[in-house]
Amino acid sequence: METKFEYELQSKGQIVFVTEGDSMMPMLHQHKDVVVIKSVAEPIKKYDVVLFKRPTGEYVLHRVIKCCGCGEYKIAGDNRAFSEIVPEGWIIGILSEIIRDGIHIAAHSPEYKAYTKKLPLRRFKLKVKRYLSAIKRRLKKH
Repeated sequence: METKFEYELQSKGQIVFVTEGDSMMPMLHQHKDVVVIKSVAEPIKKYDVVLFKRPTGEYVLHRVIKCCGCGEYKIAGDNRAFSEIVPEGWIIGILSEIIRDGIHIAAHSPEYKAYTKKLPLRRFKLKVKRYLSAIKRRLKKH
């Protein structure tokens, strides 16, 4: 079933909304940043931020961390240690720009690209933190 997001993308070519949640911190600040999502016109590549719709109807804006081939992508929030495999058919749009405090930051700008270069280290730190937390919980049980 087509919803407002899909309709706007088809009719206007883009959607604009304020972000919710903390899964894309520190790049996106919840309830503060405005994102512009465009229809997917080019092949999706690593580090693109895509808007997809899960079969449950939930919309998610996360980053592609790996193109798996066969029309699937490994996707995760910048503030999450876990990822999920998303089929191409779920993806409805791609981040074009962020608007923060009236300043437009394009997804192809030097500032944005500098941020994406730091992502592998950030993901590694999140995984280590998650692993250490799990060990701490196990030790508390004993």
